[in-house]
Amino acid sequence: MAAEAGVLKPQTYKDLLTQRTYRNILIAFALGVFGQYGIPLWLPAYFMRTHGMTLTEIALWYSPCLGLGAALGTTVGGCLVKPLIKMNRRWEVWYPGLTYLACAPIFLGVFLAPSKILAIVLTDVAPVSRTVLSL
Repeated sequence: MAAEAGVLKPQTYKDLLTQRTYRNILIAFALGVFGQYGIPLWLPAYFMRTHGMTLTEIALWYSPCLGLGAALGTTVGGCLVKPLIKMNRRWEVWYPGLTYLACAPIFLGVFLAPSKILAIVLTDVAPVSRTVLSL
């Protein structure tokens, strides 16, 4: 399928896009990444407007939650998904999909939380659950 020097021919793209599974994975990945990177970038502004937090408060509370949550989630998620993939390769696709579903209610809780403390705690849970379940 690939042309010389690693350049793909237009026919290669056409062949890929005619495969229903490939198209679905491509669309799901694009939507997932949009949310995965968009929400954390938007949350500081949300916390300032909704909960009246200052930039200092956000830097002290939100940033560590995001970083530590992602680090912990990546580590634990890697340990959880490896045996599943060994049993069935389909888990490489199912596992990330399930993580996005698991994070939806958590982020809904972040947006509906009556206090900034609860919202911050839930933002710590969301990246952990997302990355624990996403490798």
